[in-house]
Amino acid sequence: MPVALGKALKRVTENPWLNVLVGLIFLITGAIEMFDAMDEADGLVLGVHHGAMVYGLLHALKYLPDLFEGLEYLQRETPGE
Repeated sequence: MPVALGKALKRVTENPWLNVLVGLIFLITGAIEMFDAMDEADGLVLGVHHGAMVYGLLHALKYLPDLFEGLEYLQRETPGE
């Protein structure tokens, strides 16, 4: 049972689609927080939302090559094109 659970967790955490989605969620929520903070503040105020945006951007970009590789593979394997 623990081995099967470990394999399932690894499969979920290494899924490129899920990782890009998580990165985009961090990026979007960080941007929303940044715009809310800009409305409330008089100047530039650095906060956690800036770090969330950077983390989200890097997290999403890290898995984009995997997604493009998969799309290229699907395109090569599609018959009749």
